[in-house]
Order: sequence, then C-alpha cells, then structure tokens
Amino acid sequence: MASLNQVLTVVSGTRKLLLQYFLLPRMFPVEEMEKPAADGKRSLRIWDAAPYYVKPTFWRRWGPGALVSRLLRIPLPGDEGDKYRPQGYRLADVGPDRMLGKGADIVRETVGELRKTRTGGCPFVRLKAE
Repeated sequence: MASLNQVLTVVSGTRKLLLQYFLLPRMFPVEEMEKPAADGKRSLRIWDAAPYYVKPTFWRRWGPGALVSRLLRIPLPGDEGDKYRPQGYRLADVGPDRMLGKGADIVRETVGELRKTRTGGCPFVRLKAE
C-alpha cells in the first residue's frame, strides 16, 4: 500500500509535467488589484480569510467561490457594512482605525526625500552610517 507521501509526490510530479509541457502559458497576467479609482483608492480582487479592501460585486458575493466561503463561514465582501473597508484604500491610510487619515504628510515628505536622494541601492545605508 502506497503511503500518502508517495501518492502526493506522484500527483504533484504529474501535475508539474502536464503544466510544463502540455499547457499553454497564460495570455494575460493575473491581476490581484484593480486600477485606482478617481479618488485614488485601490481595491483588491482576491482575498484569503477576510475580504479587506474588496469591492462587493454580484460575482464576489454569489459566485462559486463565494458559495464555498459561505459554507466555510468565511466573511464575504460587503458583510458587516464597512468593517472590511470595501471602498478601497490609499497607501497612507492603511493601518488601524485610530490612525486613519494621519501620517499622509509624513509619507509624502519621505517619498519626496527618497526621490531626491536615492536612485538605487540599499535604502538603509543612511541608517548604517549613523
């Protein structure tokens, strides 16, 4: 009797060979993020456990993946109102609710400083010298 390890090794090896030699490459890359909205907020298309920053669409709430998520009692986009921030995010706003809207000016200053001073290489060189 073959052990589970042997069976999984054969199955994954067979899958690898099929994908490598018999299937065509993807025509388009998988995009996990949507293009930024007019207000600069970004949304995700794919989620694992909690649907943070995922816009609720019909497919994401009632498609096959959503039905499996319902069976497993995993939250869906749009559940519990704005808890998972379905409107998207700006990079400066990522973090806990108490910090929302704070620090955007610091981020802008840091980005401007890095664009002026750093053109490549390790960004922590300045910290090593101090």
